[in-house]
Amino acid sequence: MEVMAVTAVYDLDDNTAVLVGVMGAVSMIAIFVVWFGAWYLGRRLQTAIDELSDTQSDLHQLLDDLPVAVLRLDEVGKISSANSEAVVLTGRSIDDLLGRGFLSMIGDADRDSVTERWQPFNIGHGLLAGPVPSDLAGGDLGAGSGRVGPRDPV
Repeated sequence: MEVMAVTAVYDLDDNTAVLVGVMGAVSMIAIFVVWFGAWYLGRRLQTAIDELSDTQSDLHQLLDDLPVAVLRLDEVGKISSANSEAVVLTGRSIDDLLGRGFLSMIGDADRDSVTERWQPFNIGHGLLAGPVPSDLAGGDLGAGSGRVGPRDPV
């Protein structure tokens, strides 16, 4: 059996050659435009991240400077941050507070009352399940030794 090599010679007319050249140039321009767009968006994203970081730092400083204890809770009710007044109020270090369940910080005598008053906040879903009771608006979660909220003026 004999194998024959087949070669094709393309004879491009002038219009086809120009068209192929233009398509190549347009493709190169499109690649550059996409690269530049990605570079520009990357710079904008980095700027936004830097601004968010600065804002978060300012917020942490603001919360730390407040004259009241502030505990930030995650969606399951565990302490995710605390300010210096929370450290003074609880007598625990920030590292000791982080990761603790909020209700574990309440004395046994007051835990049921605080739990009952906490229910409208629907912890775990991050949404209010109903109206906030008027006595919670002032920050006082009830009488007793486990009072949570703003401290009484000295």
